[in-house]
Amino acid sequence: MLEIFTTYQVQVFATTVTKGNGSNVVNVTTDEDRPGSPGDLFVNEVNSTAIVITWDQPDVTNGIITSYEILYSVGNVKTVSDNDTSVLVYATTNTSYGRVIGGLGPFTMYTVVVRAYTHIEAGELTDTFSILTDPDSSSPPVNFMIVVLNSTAVQLSWQYPMTLNGEIRGYSILDSTPPNIEMVIMNITLDMVDDTSNQTAIIAELTPFTYYGFCIRAFSFGDQNERPNFVHIGIATDEIHVRTDEDVPDAPRNFSAVTMYSTSVQLSWVVPDPTNGILLSYTVVYSNSTNTLMMVYDNSTFMDKITDLNEDTDYDFVIYGNTSAGAGPNATDLVRTFEDCKCISNN
Repeated sequence: MLEIFTTYQVQVFATTVTKGNGSNVVNVTTDEDRPGSPGDLFVNEVNSTAIVITWDQPDVTNGIITSYEILYSVGNVKTVSDNDTSVLVYATTNTSYGRVIGGLGPFTMYTVVVRAYTHIEAGELTDTFSILTDPDSSSPPVNFMIVVLNSTAVQLSWQYPMTLNGEIRGYSILDSTPPNIEMVIMNITLDMVDDTSNQTAIIAELTPFTYYGFCIRAFSFGDQNERPNFVHIGIATDEIHVRTDEDVPDAPRNFSAVTMYSTSVQLSWVVPDPTNGILLSYTVVYSNSTNTLMMVYDNSTFMDKITDLNEDTDYDFVIYGNTSAGAGPNATDLVRTFEDCKCISNN
């Protein structure tokens, strides 16, 4: 039995008692036949309307491969054949082992097979490979707004996207404040809220008097039977930038009261960190056992001499900064003025 598509050398001899001279040698090639199935079929999604299909040449070609044919059908089916009216056929060259197929439906299951052709006929089909295309992106949520609640919290509100792809299962809130690049800081699933059309969320523990940028996008999950772990991300809203409110400043730093003379004390301090807003002024309160006095300084003053004090007296000094939100925590120091030097003159 001869091999398919194999070249043989043929020579004819006449024989009587002895073997005669042979004829000229003739090369004869047997006919091509149906090729085997292509190997290592693999299909992967490109986007919501395209898939990429790759394969290898058949191990058994049975001739010269002239082309490959991709057949694909909608649905997760066990077989794909020419008799199936839903089959779409796509031919490719004999040297191509991959092809991107576009124009497909979003979030749709397709079953793919490939076969090779020789000059004689089509070969065996590969095993089926089923794949689900990506969903189209849902449009951004609408009526996205941000309200500043206080110095450390803002409230976000939004409504359902105008265009949905599948069932919205929740929303991702993204912080786009530099150096962040749309970093997800909160995921909200629909079972966390009562009203699916009007949604709100509070972002807390922010820094006072600081600019923030936020946007929001919807997400959905894949089909529980086909792609249960697939998460589809929708298009995000435009960023909205807000600044949190001012808060009271931290206490002035390195506050020091140093006795200079029997009736004066030198004060010095460093600006609070953080100021939590625009620092308006500093307030210094000083007192002894009988009196309390107060001084107010502008935000550019960092030292002063307090005079007209009582000699040999304990004084408590307290300083705090002020913003439009009010007075912050204080810093304190305790000093005692010197005893006055009394000199006796000789008459």
